[in-house]
Amino acid sequence: MRTTYEDIKDRISIDNPKLIALCGIMLSGKTTISIQMCEDLSYNKNLSVVMFSLEQSKSMIINKCKNRFSLLVHNRENLFWN
Repeated sequence: MRTTYEDIKDRISIDNPKLIALCGIMLSGKTTISIQMCEDLSYNKNLSVVMFSLEQSKSMIINKCKNRFSLLVHNRENLFWN
């Protein structure tokens, strides 16, 4: 079974500040869902977020964010130019 951020975002109450822990086995997408959650809360809901990982370094998380952003820009450009 695969769970995406879209599956769980309506179940997360953001009325009060809180710590959200994502747990799972290696390579299950915890960092990816965390990045999507941070993007949604910061861009769409205008909230400040802090993210840290016990498995990945700061540079690895930054690279994931950059790669994700470049894919979004690339896909948006393809929509306009194709």
